[in-house]
Amino acid sequence: MTETKDFESYFNDKTLKENQQETLIYICQLVHELYPDVQEKVVMNRPAFLPKLAEEDHQLLFGMNVKEEGTVIYGTEGLDAEAIAPFFKWGVTQTEESLLLPSDLSQDRIKKILQFIMRYNFERHGTDLIHTANDFSHYGRR
Repeated sequence: MTETKDFESYFNDKTLKENQQETLIYICQLVHELYPDVQEKVVMNRPAFLPKLAEEDHQLLFGMNVKEEGTVIYGTEGLDAEAIAPFFKWGVTQTEESLLLPSDLSQDRIKKILQFIMRYNFERHGTDLIHTANDFSHYGRR
């Protein structure tokens, strides 16, 4: 059985390659910039971000993990492939519950994707979970 790590240890993991660690740190900083009231939590042995008022792990904005081929973003269940089709041209691939962002994806594109996923999950879980109800201006538009 794998020992559960605390949130910060995922970003200081010495087994990560430099570009993997940089991507994780960038994503963490980006989430705090877009949504300062975010909760950081380990969910299913992955670092995850939840809205300030979320009370259950399934209400996450997204979780993440790194693999050799890129960064995996969880929390995309039910996301229509047509809605994210523009991301496929950037090399993003979709599974039932996640998106795989290629390791060479630019920070600007990562930001656009995360804004989209965060907005999707705010809407999916209810706008009452955000700090300013019905204000999605910080999270990008579809």
